[in-house]
Amino acid sequence: MNGIMKMLDSQQGIILLEKKIEQDHKLAATELNISVLSGNDFEKYARCTSRDYDMVSSATCVIESWDQYYGIHKMFPKLKSAIEFVKFGFWNKRDYRLQLRHTLSVIRDIRHEVNPDHPIHLTLVSDLISLFSVALSEVVANVFNQYLLPETKKQLSDELKVLIWGGRESYTFINSLYSRIGNGGGYENEPTLSLPEWDMFIQLVRQCLESPYDICKVPMILREIAFEYIAPQPYEWAKVLASENLQAAKFSLLIAEYVCRSSKIPPEFLQQLSKRIIQIQA
Repeated sequence: MNGIMKMLDSQQGIILLEKKIEQDHKLAATELNISVLSGNDFEKYARCTSRDYDMVSSATCVIESWDQYYGIHKMFPKLKSAIEFVKFGFWNKRDYRLQLRHTLSVIRDIRHEVNPDHPIHLTLVSDLISLFSVALSEVVANVFNQYLLPETKKQLSDELKVLIWGGRESYTFINSLYSRIGNGGGYENEPTLSLPEWDMFIQLVRQCLESPYDICKVPMILREIAFEYIAPQPYEWAKVLASENLQAAKFSLLIAEYVCRSSKIPPEFLQQLSKRIIQIQA
């Protein structure tokens, strides 16, 4: 736990144990700013530290749903790489630019293996879109901090390409390699460093730049919706999040539209996700 805290730059950690907890272990953990709690102790801890704890009805709080989700590869072996990316592949890539590009790649790779009629497939795709929004929020924050709102579409396009590929020198070098491949590799069209559906991506970033703080709420909304598809009962937490962050709900829809179109996932996924996003805004 201490190593994970350092990696995430976290100030506090909590370990839940079902077995009896020795007092010496608790004292040692306290020195590292880690709380070791039983299941019953955690309930007390949560109620004392959050007034809204008992009021939250969230699909992501159902442990059985996580077990079902993380076990998706047992029923669908070809989705193993995708769920491994969700569990640790995405988070092990500390660079948001890699996270952004690789998340799109993972969705494109499974587009022929998922069925929008299967709830757990809806969960997987929606959750991958939520991860994409995590990386996108970093992109938007960096552009905003440097340029606020770029004046022209071309300026935003140029700066995004540089940002996504790790700086101007890196972009120039990689772009020169791509140009050589395009000129000598028999390509009908010269390869490009832009993401798929680049114009749509530029427009998405442009809209998010108008309210950059709200995009930070998007991953929570999309992950909550993702788990609603396999939840044993209706939950309202996504609706609460959307009502408190109207722009975030709007961005959720725009991001879902971009990812679904650029990854060429079956359009029914977007239809299902859009329907739910619109519902929580009502």
